Amino acid sequence: MKGTVPEPMSHHSSFVYDDKLYCYGGLIGSQGGQSNGDLWILDLNKNTWSKKVTSSVVRKGEAQKTCEARDDHASAFDPNTKILYVFGGYVNGDKSNDMWQYDLGKEEWKLLHPGDYKLDEAKQNKKKIPCPRVGAKMVQIDATTIYIHNGHDNDNEKISDMWKFDITSNQWTEIV
Repeated sequence: MKGTVPEPMSHHSSFVYDDKLYCYGGLIGSQGGQSNGDLWILDLNKNTWSKKVTSSVVRKGEAQKTCEARDDHASAFDPNTKILYVFGGYVNGDKSNDMWQYDLGKEEWKLLHPGDYKLDEAKQNKKKIPCPRVGAKMVQIDATTIYIHNGHDNDNEKISDMWKFDITSNQWTEIV
């Protein structure tokens, strides 16, 4: 392998596009590790690793411009638009339910839905958004629709639900 090889990682997401393996987020290092907000890229033809730093620290009073480092999140990649969608996971030790997109061409993040990290069941029913979670699965079925399902909630209970996210309106709909 050439380039800087990433530290051991787990709880990340990955996809292949244009003969490159992309690995986002996860836990790096050993003994529990720490959340990672980097995008690692392995050129499968050249066997060369490279890294894009995609997250940053947000200071009090600043607007969130990048997706915070996270692990155990859900993701889906759209090869037609070159956009990676990222939902939830652990952020600073808390379970989250925000939705982000990362444009590979522009190399920039965009917050699609801020979520609510302190969401309980009563607020969830009122707000009509998925509860904060880790370990969920995500799939994009067409240019405008993403589904997420299951995972573990703030009480670490397994969740048995499914939500639809409309990319054009940035709205959630509970399916099950």
